Amino acid sequence: ATGDSVLLGSFCPVASGATGYKIQFDMMWPVLPTGTLHAGLYFGQADDSKHKFGVANTAGCYRMELRPNSGAMQLYTVASGASSGVQVGSDVTTSGALTAGTWYSYQITVDAANVTLARTDSTGWSTAFANTVYRGGYLGIHNGSLTDPLTIPRYRNFRIVAF
Repeated sequence: ATGDSVLLGSFCPVASGATGYKIQFDMMWPVLPTGTLHAGLYFGQADDSKHKFGVANTAGCYRMELRPNSGAMQLYTVASGASSGVQVGSDVTTSGALTAGTWYSYQITVDAANVTLARTDSTGWSTAFANTVYRGGYLGIHNGSLTDPLTIPRYRNFRIVAF
């Protein structure tokens, strides 16, 4: 169903006692959704409470939204009790629309002052956002606005690196 998520419990909490961390993963869309539909990750949440897209959650967090129709990456903050997020800065543009069935590599870096979104395959694209609102250690994947099970992305090669 739309808005579902999965806590990546075996990776949580990330970076306990570290000054920052990187989340690295690959993502593939078996079938591209229409329009601006999207999915992605939530991270920086202070606890392991259920996070669901489009409803008021008990804990705030960041969301990295990936839009396959344009290839754009977006960073959102989602406050505790809010049913939608607020975009931080502008879209991180890449090479354009993604190709169904192709794996793409991404990295999220969280340090003391910034959250950086990057696509690391091909020539790479990266943007740092000066934002320190959420530094919790819980993260997960979510299917955002997708309702068709065929368009829900696949993930692999998750890696968390603390520094």
